[in-house]
Amino acid sequence: MRERRARAGGARQRPRHPPSERQRVLDRFYRVPGAAGHGSGLGLAIVQAVARRHGARVEVGESAELGGARVGVVWPVA
Repeated sequence: MRERRARAGGARQRPRHPPSERQRVLDRFYRVPGAAGHGSGLGLAIVQAVARRHGARVEVGESAELGGARVGVVWPVA
């Protein structure tokens, strides 16, 4: 039987993450080298911590439409 899941997510155009670094965006204080803009690098680390507390997982991939990162939160559905 297939696992039932609920999913929410978002995508952005830039910056592009090399496949080897995609999971690093979930690390606390990680910022893509050379990324423009401000921020502490905590946003996705907080998302991951909250997702785990609720039995969900965070998936990081590439957005085929925008060419940048795609991040989603997936919850198992009973």
